[in-house]
Amino acid sequence: MHRLCSILSHLTGVCLITAVVFGPMAFGSVEAWAYSILALLSFTALAAALVRHLLCRDKRHNILSPLAWVGFAALLLICLQLVPWPTGLLAFWQPETVLVHQRIAEIMQTESTAYIIPSLYPQATRISLLKFSAYLALFIAACSHINSYKQINRLIVAIIATGFIAALVGILQNLAGINEIFGFRSISRGLPFGPFVSRNQFAAFTAISFFAGLGLFLARVFFAADRSARHPVRSGRPSDNPGQNLLLGFSLSIMGVAVIWSLSRGGIVSAMLTGAAVIGALIIARETTPGKWLYPAAVALTILAIVTWLGWEPVAARLQTLGILISDDPLAISRMRYIMWTDAWRMGLSFPLLGTGAGTFLSTYPAFNTMPNNTLARNPHNEYLGVLAENGFIGLILMLLLAGMFMVIVVKALRTQKDPYSTGFIAGASGSVLTILFHATVDFPLRSPAIVTTLIVVMAIIYRLTALRQQQSTGRPKMGRNIHSGPVPNMDIETSNLGTVSKKHKQRPAITMVLTILVLVAWVYAVNAALDPLRKQLEIARLEKARDQLTADTVNIKAFIESSETAITRRSPHSARLYIELADFCRYAASLIEVLPSKVRLAQKSMALRETSAQLEPLNAETRINLVIDYLAFGWSDLAGRQANLAAATLPHDPWIRIELAKIFLRAGQPEKSFAWLLEAEEIATTRKITSIMPTIKQLKKQHKNELTVL
Repeated sequence: MHRLCSILSHLTGVCLITAVVFGPMAFGSVEAWAYSILALLSFTALAAALVRHLLCRDKRHNILSPLAWVGFAALLLICLQLVPWPTGLLAFWQPETVLVHQRIAEIMQTESTAYIIPSLYPQATRISLLKFSAYLALFIAACSHINSYKQINRLIVAIIATGFIAALVGILQNLAGINEIFGFRSISRGLPFGPFVSRNQFAAFTAISFFAGLGLFLARVFFAADRSARHPVRSGRPSDNPGQNLLLGFSLSIMGVAVIWSLSRGGIVSAMLTGAAVIGALIIARETTPGKWLYPAAVALTILAIVTWLGWEPVAARLQTLGILISDDPLAISRMRYIMWTDAWRMGLSFPLLGTGAGTFLSTYPAFNTMPNNTLARNPHNEYLGVLAENGFIGLILMLLLAGMFMVIVVKALRTQKDPYSTGFIAGASGSVLTILFHATVDFPLRSPAIVTTLIVVMAIIYRLTALRQQQSTGRPKMGRNIHSGPVPNMDIETSNLGTVSKKHKQRPAITMVLTILVLVAWVYAVNAALDPLRKQLEIARLEKARDQLTADTVNIKAFIESSETAITRRSPHSARLYIELADFCRYAASLIEVLPSKVRLAQKSMALRETSAQLEPLNAETRINLVIDYLAFGWSDLAGRQANLAAATLPHDPWIRIELAKIFLRAGQPEKSFAWLLEAEEIATTRKITSIMPTIKQLKKQHKNELTVL
């Protein structure tokens, strides 16, 4: 049994280390295959920790911390977004959700349902549920696993090594002028830096790694400087090796340079504010001995020296734009960001209880978009407003409560902690959380699973270190069972009654076995759910490959489409993206096939698949636009007009979609309908003072005049 416990403990540790290394290197884990693997690692780590907790009678500490209970509350909120609510009850608490469904039902000429799911795109919310479940599982697993300074060192070294490699790759990539990630992966949008698709997310991750490493650095330095008799046990916390300290300081310097050299304004300012906060934390902990500040000061000077050698010009030019908070130019980035914030605030006020659904911002924001250009916003560049829009005020309160509880735990530990190693680590590593809280006000760092995964592991380490304060306050030994008997090879953080089982914790073997089986069954189900995004991405890749190989002589197209639709219906019946991909395949096949009956059948199948996708994602106007094109191609003007009305109704503030509809109807030989959409676009543009679209409207008016003259 002891060997089994050791294997399970090592399995949890391997999963944790693999997650913090794999996540950032997999392009920030923003793609389905990457966060699917991260979820698999998280659920495996939790299953191993729970089985060990049951079979090995490991009662050293309660694995469910107060922070975990807040996480469970947030998980329940996401589940409520996926549960059908009675229409009357939802209309009382969140009437806007019911109005959206009623408008869609009215235009589609269908009957209203008695039950409505609050999420406006349930598939996106299901993916968010998977991600959040993985985050919560990872936190619980880390809290259960961390019982010694040796384990802490392993996790922190893995985080530091990953951050150092990412920082070095980012700096070299920037100096060489390479826009591809790792030199071979190109992206269609964004500003890649290091292994991340966005320099803002890179800065956030590197700042987390920097402050986590700073915590380890301060812990080693402070403990080495403290020679008092109250710290006779030094095992598990090496701090006297100058070579290790030098290597750690160099790694911190490279990561600090990378944060500055990324040119992320939010990342730079957040790191500077967090540095000041760490100094304040050390003052609270009364760690102000001048000798202890020598090494951190050397790291700061090294960072400044390297940036000076690289050149401050691009950094200064980037930071100068901070002086323009709200530009008079309607197309300035700062002005558009402010508009996105106000739009997201209106979304939150419209859906105050449950929000639009976790992960639905991309689908629902266009209906609230008031930006003066045709921009597709994936987030409001403010995590707090994004949470408000997607999860209502309940979600925002839970987010702030989680942050507040964690900071209270940190401050209490700093005020009461007697161990300099723990004090230094908590003071420095807490900056990892603070920098994200600061950065989240102007950007979207929590949208990257790699960032959240690393942050969660750091939070778990800090939370476990605060257990020392609880032991001291209850009169228990500070560290180790026999603190005065000499060094202990693997010193436990919590060791009260270690290796024993109290009467109240004794369990019958049958009950233990049943609970273990339930954990394993839940793990199988969770792994299956974690692999679902990966299956979906593989299905999309299969469709894209088949489309590239498709020719007019290709046989068995019908069988391929039927098998693909069956697979989608069986595995991901709620994924609008998969139905769109299959619809695109059918449309492309119809353009190649010369036999008229087959061409018509493929085109009709494409429209049917788009209709299904439109029902799953009702606020996606792009799907409706494609349906308008397809219906007009078959001469079904009534159906095309209904889809056009629905597309315009979902985007009441957008003149560009009306311009697009005007172009479509003009090409279809219906200038009257086209001109009506053009006038509506002009009215919206005039009301909102969007001057950038006026030249396009004038050009289309001239085309209408020429078309009417010909007619």
